[in-house]
Amino acid sequence: MELARPLYERAIDIAEKSTRPTARLIATILDNYGRLKIQTGDYDQAERILQRALSIREQAFGPNHLDVAESLFI
Repeated sequence: MELARPLYERAIDIAEKSTRPTARLIATILDNYGRLKIQTGDYDQAERILQRALSIREQAFGPNHLDVAESLFI
């Protein structure tokens, strides 16, 4: 699983630097990366990553959007 870390970080970097990044894409990558951190036992880092994904979705779509619900069921 350690091999996946740099891939997730690269994907996040590319998405954030894109000329047209979408909140949905960035939040999805972050959610998946957070799940990986949970699997590896890095709970503090997972919480920070997952909170960031949730915040992005709430700002982009509002607090009651289905995309927000996706971040909440982890």
